[in-house]
Amino acid sequence: MGQKVNPKGLRMGVNKEWEANWYASKKDFGTLLNKDTKIRKYIEEKFAYPYCSTTQNVVLVNDNVKLGYENGTLCTIGPVDTSLKRRGIGPGVGGALPQPSPPEMGGPLPEPLSPPGKEDPPSPPSPPETEPSTPPPGLGGPPPPPSPPGGAPPPPPGPGYGHVHKPGQRPGHEHGPGHEHGPGHEHGPGHNWTKYMDEIEITNICPEEITVKEEGKVYPEPVKVHYYSTTTETERPMNVVLPLGYNKSKKYPVLYYLHGIMCDEDTMLVEDMGAIATYQHLLDEQKVKEMIIVTPFQYAPAPGTEVPPTLDQSYYDGYDNFINDLINDIMPYMEQHYSILKGRENTAIYGFSMGGRNSIYIGYTRSDLFGYVGATAPAPGVTEAQDMVSYHKGLLQPEELVAEYQPIVSLIAGGTNDTVVGTFPKEYHELLETNHQKHVWYEIPGADHDLTSITTGFYNFIKTLFGVLNEKRKKNKN
Repeated sequence: MGQKVNPKGLRMGVNKEWEANWYASKKDFGTLLNKDTKIRKYIEEKFAYPYCSTTQNVVLVNDNVKLGYENGTLCTIGPVDTSLKRRGIGPGVGGALPQPSPPEMGGPLPEPLSPPGKEDPPSPPSPPETEPSTPPPGLGGPPPPPSPPGGAPPPPPGPGYGHVHKPGQRPGHEHGPGHEHGPGHEHGPGHNWTKYMDEIEITNICPEEITVKEEGKVYPEPVKVHYYSTTTETERPMNVVLPLGYNKSKKYPVLYYLHGIMCDEDTMLVEDMGAIATYQHLLDEQKVKEMIIVTPFQYAPAPGTEVPPTLDQSYYDGYDNFINDLINDIMPYMEQHYSILKGRENTAIYGFSMGGRNSIYIGYTRSDLFGYVGATAPAPGVTEAQDMVSYHKGLLQPEELVAEYQPIVSLIAGGTNDTVVGTFPKEYHELLETNHQKHVWYEIPGADHDLTSITTGFYNFIKTLFGVLNEKRKKNKN
């Protein structure tokens, strides 16, 4: 009968038509075709919205509202007004939709599912008037005095990362141990990164051939490791992709690559995603630097708060809490077990959909740790949002989406036909513009929340990492 889960779905919330193939003799063809039609009809009725794959769907929003597809259009079904619909935008990976006026939607939006007794958010901290001349201190100790004129060396870092982030909380001048190059002087001593983003060249669509492994060619293999998380108080998995010929006597920069909602640490390394092939082919062409790629598991609920996968804030809380697992558990583990370069110039964070949303949040909140920030089709939720599916409490006030240290690279992309996150990627771009945050925004022509979006975003981002554009510029001068 053939595979009924579209392989392009991969639990990513990708909306695709039926594309499975199956074969039968002439004798059995009619019977099997009839069975296939019945199966498809059952799935479409039983699982109305293709949320994570064609057969793994979430249709129940709450006791009164369901979402379904009617002639390719997302709409509410059940007791509420079935005229409430908007083409091309679904609950998606991360959840929220923009709030258009009621006439555009054909009916009113459901009332916001605000938590009872929600207090007014705290006032955002005032940004520093000038760039600090020294790296932020480590956690657990008082701030060091300003460096005297002449560039005295900074004091030793604090004892560890150790800081627990809560939504709406800014970390100030905290960062973890031991930088190879600290984030002083905007981007790091001895480096002039101010115009680095101006060197970025965007490719509209990733070449398909670069995402496909060549027969007989050797590629890096993911290594599954487990670490104890003090954040969740559990053993947790992640994948580490070491470059070919990894040598402990050499140090490597690190890219943390984040998956979408209801996925896991393996999702972004599935062969169809093309991550490993793309990296290796670009490395062979000397278009990227050698690096270690880490794909962690993003759902990191605090002890006693784990819930089944649902489209509501109680589940999103586990993703909101991932910042603590990454900074307090994963990064120290990587430093202890692998030969890595430390410092923001050597650390990148990038993600797709919910992973993109968290990359923006973590990258801008902890700009002392991450110099390279990338997001493709980022889901809503960094700031407060409400949609037909759920309420998102938000992690920052809009004016708080400001990096204390300007990113070396901030690259945000969205597909022009994204039926899952809609216009939210562009809204992040507009918010960063409003907050005077330098970044690069581009749209992927014709891309949905799909492989085109995934491969193109990853392709463009890794070609900017770890100073490779400086080397390209030097070669062009010669």
